[in-house]
Amino acid sequence: MRFTIKAKLLGGFGAIVLLLTLTSLLGLSSISTINDLVDNIMRRIYPKVDLAFQLDQKLLEISRAQKLLILAEDQKEVAAQAEVMQQAGKRLDAARDKLRELEDGQGKTLVDRFSAKWEQYVALNKEIIALATRNSDVLATNLCLADGQAAYERCVGLLQKVASQSYADQQRAPGEPARLASQRAHLAEKIQLALVTLQRDERSLILQSSAKDAQETAKRIESLKSEVNADLSSLDRLATPELQGALAELRGAWSRFAEINQRVVSVGLEHSIQHAQELANGKGREALDAAQEILNNLVEGGEKEMEQAGKTTDETEARVRWIMLLVLAVSVLLGAGLGLWLAMSISKGLGKAVGLADTIALGDVSHTLEIRQKDEIGQLAEAMNKMCQNLRDSVKVAERMAEGDLTMEVKVLGERDALGHALEKMVTKLKSVVSEVQSAAHNVA
Repeated sequence: MRFTIKAKLLGGFGAIVLLLTLTSLLGLSSISTINDLVDNIMRRIYPKVDLAFQLDQKLLEISRAQKLLILAEDQKEVAAQAEVMQQAGKRLDAARDKLRELEDGQGKTLVDRFSAKWEQYVALNKEIIALATRNSDVLATNLCLADGQAAYERCVGLLQKVASQSYADQQRAPGEPARLASQRAHLAEKIQLALVTLQRDERSLILQSSAKDAQETAKRIESLKSEVNADLSSLDRLATPELQGALAELRGAWSRFAEINQRVVSVGLEHSIQHAQELANGKGREALDAAQEILNNLVEGGEKEMEQAGKTTDETEARVRWIMLLVLAVSVLLGAGLGLWLAMSISKGLGKAVGLADTIALGDVSHTLEIRQKDEIGQLAEAMNKMCQNLRDSVKVAERMAEGDLTMEVKVLGERDALGHALEKMVTKLKSVVSEVQSAAHNVA
């Protein structure tokens, strides 16, 4: 099969262009793959990690508001912190729903587990808010300092009146009436001391952080109240007609004080703030820690996905880079080899042709070119070999003419064969001359 130099050049450079095209296509395909990986990171993996971080931040925000709510000194601050918790909870729910849409498989399971812990934490927070809003310690303190203090002062005033009257009776009536008056005064002072103790124990109960201590204080208060009731009964039995009205008022004031005291003890035993703290530090902390642990797992999972996607991107980029470098190297080597091969084949054939032309110029037509190429150089060699062969044939004709042989037939290669035509004319002319010489010689003879 014949391949021209043009075909060889076109084939070689076509192969190079094909390799470069394949390299470009591979590069574009790899860029598309890398772009997909990066897009996956930016559109799915990174938002998941970011949403998990947002959820963790919202949990911390709610936890901080919860602590401030428990420590709040007034209902306005309690309401403000409760509102902060509610708004942060709404934002957390929205972020959680978005995260669940992005997650799949194990990630979605983790989000569902987080939702369960979050709902548990929300329920506990509602209870904590209710306890902080009630604030039984403040309620008991206010009750003790307001209505309780008024009832206490009323009781003390009446007891002082009874004691003063009893001391006056003791001074006026000697003997048995004086002894009875002394007992009445002693009972009045004893009840007054019990009231002071009851008021002190009320405040101790409100301030006590230990439930056990609070229960013991409550029992002590009940015991004192029983003693006061017994002392009041004794005082009633010892009362003179003049003290009956004051003792009746004392009974009413004591009933009022006892009623308020019972409410103070009941509310004080609630210790709603303490209970709120226990909930926050106990079950609340457990739910919060569990939710944060799940979020940490989600973040770790997202970070692992990002790391794996990054590794895949790096591996793809490295593989494409090496393939492109290899293809470029092959292209360079192929181009260099093709150029060298074409240059050597052309220069070698042309050198031989130039050498033959120089030999012919010197008159030596005995040589031929041994070139087996099937391209233009081979065609040139064939043409020069034909030219040499024609010259050799013309030389043979001239040699036979020189030997006097005019019988040969000169082969004319074509209308433009100048040498052939010249030889043909020469042979014809010589034949004519010889014929004339022979005719003249015959006439002379």
